[in-house]
Amino acid sequence: MKNWLRSRTGGKKQGTASRGRGDARPAEEEGHSIDELIILRRYDEAEGRLRDRIKRNPRDMSLIVKLAGVLASMERRTEAVEEYLHASDGFLGDGFLEKAGAVLAHAERLDPVNDQVVARQRRLERTKELAQTRELAVSALKEADRSRAGGGGTAAIELEQIWDRLAKSRVVDDIPREQLPRLLSNMSLVRFEEGDSIAVRGGESEQLLLICYGEVEAFLQAPGRDMALRNFGVGDIIGEAALLERSPWPASYRALKPTSALRLDREGLERVIVGNSDPRGLLQGLRRQGNDAVVFDTASKVTVA
Repeated sequence: MKNWLRSRTGGKKQGTASRGRGDARPAEEEGHSIDELIILRRYDEAEGRLRDRIKRNPRDMSLIVKLAGVLASMERRTEAVEEYLHASDGFLGDGFLEKAGAVLAHAERLDPVNDQVVARQRRLERTKELAQTRELAVSALKEADRSRAGGGGTAAIELEQIWDRLAKSRVVDDIPREQLPRLLSNMSLVRFEEGDSIAVRGGESEQLLLICYGEVEAFLQAPGRDMALRNFGVGDIIGEAALLERSPWPASYRALKPTSALRLDREGLERVIVGNSDPRGLLQGLRRQGNDAVVFDTASKVTVA
C-alpha cells in the first residue's frame, strides 16, 4: 500500500500545497467550516475564524452580520448590537436598504431601547423617503433648468448631483417632503461666476435663492475694505424675507466661487401656492432657516459699532 501511495504521489506525501488549484483551502479553514462550527456551538472558534476573515474583507457585511449572530449566541449582546449597527451602516451606504432594515431588526430585538438603534432606524426611514422623492425631484429640477435663461441644457447627471447634494442638507427636513417637487419645478436654475454680485444691500428684488453648489458671502461695503458677515453653502436659503415679506435685502451678496442656485421669484411663488393643500407648511419651511434675519441682526450690530 505504501509503495502504491508513493507511486501516485511521486514519493512525497500529498499535502495542501500539492492540491489542485480548485481544491486549495486556507490553512484556517482546514476541518470544520464556520457554519459547521456554529451548528456545533463552538462559538469561540467561529468568532476567531470570522474575525480573521473580516480583517481580510472588511467590506463584507455578511461576515459582520454572521459575527454579530455568534456574539449574540454567546450572550455578548452589547458587542453583537455594535456589529449589527456596523453592518447596517455598510448596507445603507451601499444602497441595500432592505438588508439594512433586516439587520437593524436583529439589533432592536437584542436591545429595544438602544439610542443608536433608534437613530439608525430614523436614518433608514429618511433614506427610504428620499429614495421615493428622488425621481420626482430630479424631474422637477429638469423643469427648473428649462426655465432658466437660455432654455436649460444642463446634463441630467448634473441635475442628479444637485439633488444628491440638497438631499444631504437641512432644507430637505425643513420643507415638507411632498412639497419639494412642487417647489423645485417652479424655480429656475441660475449660475454665478466667482465675484458675481447676487444682491445689494437695500435692494428690493423679490426673490429667494436655494444654493445648490458653491459658496455665497453676505457682506457690507465699507471704505477701503468690505466687511464679511456670513458665508452660505449647499442647502442654504437666502432672500426669504425679500420674497415672502417684501423686505429690502439686509446686506450685499456675492459668489465666492462658481455657484449654482435655484431661484424662486414672485410668479413662481404664486404658482406654488395656488391650489396647494398645505401652503402654510411650505412657507414655514422656507422661513425656517431664518438666514435673512441673522444677517440683518449681524449687519445692525456692525453698523452700530
